Amino acid sequence: LPGISQPITSSNVASLLQDKIEGDFFPGSTQKRQILSELLNKIIIAIEQSPEKQAEILRKLPELTFEKHILFSFDTKNLDKAFSAAGFSGGLIDNRINKNSINDFILVNEANIGVNKINEFVTRRITYTALLKNSEIDSDVLTEFKNSGKNDYKVYFQIAVSENSQLLKVVINGKDQEVVSAVTDPRIYERNGFKEPSGLEVFQEIKNGKKFMGFVTTVPKQSSSRIRMLYKQSFSSNRTFLNYSLDASSYSIRFVKQPGTQPFPLTIQLQADEGFRLNRKDRDNSPILFDGLVKTDREFSVPILKTKQ
Repeated sequence: LPGISQPITSSNVASLLQDKIEGDFFPGSTQKRQILSELLNKIIIAIEQSPEKQAEILRKLPELTFEKHILFSFDTKNLDKAFSAAGFSGGLIDNRINKNSINDFILVNEANIGVNKINEFVTRRITYTALLKNSEIDSDVLTEFKNSGKNDYKVYFQIAVSENSQLLKVVINGKDQEVVSAVTDPRIYERNGFKEPSGLEVFQEIKNGKKFMGFVTTVPKQSSSRIRMLYKQSFSSNRTFLNYSLDASSYSIRFVKQPGTQPFPLTIQLQADEGFRLNRKDRDNSPILFDGLVKTDREFSVPILKTKQ
């Protein structure tokens, strides 16, 4: 590429681009967009000139699509709807229609807002714990980051959960955060003399039938960070659980993987108070629903028995 003396390969592409983009960056710079555009054009030309590369890409397409490294969008509504229903659009469509089930939902999403390409050096592990109570679910989302790079990872971190969820607490590296509402109106935060509120600014909104809760945080270079978000959701206002009076039902959780992330460790576990009993015969009523690498969206269900009204 122009301005980069070394040939770009799969092993050095991230570091070379990061050094070039960071070294020449200034406010308003279009350097990043130009370099990435030039690289993409070079890749396209190389593919067009090599039938072998074209065949290799075709072989990789199913895997890349399944793991959400490639997303699809179409002008044709029916075609777009079909790909969205298959989970190939990056949308949050939830096709579960079992009215006798407690339907839980979780998406953990992060966006690098630092001017760097540190993502390659950031790994994550997510542990989701749901405590099933007589009238609500108490949820605990623990995300563990490790940043082995030479730059801080400044990230907008958010989760998307069931619409009626209520945030209870945010804990970062073992310290309870003072949660305040995020100031999002530019007429306020761009005003002369504006002072940021003390505490952690958390932005919350309901969109497309899900509740999004997010904030800005930093994982320092060569370090780790633990982020816990605790919230609850009530059955009484959960439209997906319409037959709560039934003595037997099931618990279902849909985990949506963020597009573009590499496979990472995920643990999902379900616990219950005296009002419910897990009815699992396959694993001796183990609370663990999943423990392994997650590559794409996953859905898990377990029968439950209601032990008392």
